[in-house]
Amino acid sequence: MILVFLALITPSEAEQFKFSDKLLGCGILSGDFRNEYVNLTFPLQPRESIIWNGTVWNNASSVKLNILFPGHTIPFHMRSTLSQNRTGYHVYFNNRWDYDSEEFESGKTFESGKPFQVKTIYTGHTFIVYFNDYLVHIQIMTTDPCIPLTSIHADGDLSTNWISRICAPAKAQIIRSTKSSQFTCDCSNVCSVPKIT
Repeated sequence: MILVFLALITPSEAEQFKFSDKLLGCGILSGDFRNEYVNLTFPLQPRESIIWNGTVWNNASSVKLNILFPGHTIPFHMRSTLSQNRTGYHVYFNNRWDYDSEEFESGKTFESGKPFQVKTIYTGHTFIVYFNDYLVHIQIMTTDPCIPLTSIHADGDLSTNWISRICAPAKAQIIRSTKSSQFTCDCSNVCSVPKIT
């Protein structure tokens, strides 16, 4: 099911977040990083994962997890609106928080007062999302795969115990198909169209 919503952020909402003084490389950062931007030591690469582990507050109204480009454009946004009390469905995914965007609805996941673990695997052109080890969503990026993914943040009525980055075993290339052609990116912001022979 596809739902279309206006997803706009105002400067006052953006100012509520602060940058963490910690950087996330390959490994785990322990602590509560709610409402903090956590910068990655180097851009997220294909076959790498980001994991959020935490607890939803009692009587929570919303939970949001994001992976960001420089300048805080959000290619991955996961939002659960618990206060709507929708039966079975209340997790939404979209590619842009600061522009009009389509939101894709997924099965029920976050619950008030319960622990959670969300693992997002980046493939270069999709995000594969697991909630407590169950596949809940595969999101195709509608944004340029050559723009580096440089930070993450969690927002809403939650606390994080830790966040983790599982790095790829080797540098990978992104291959993304479009209707008209195929192009290759190496995550260095240089894309090339293959030669037709």
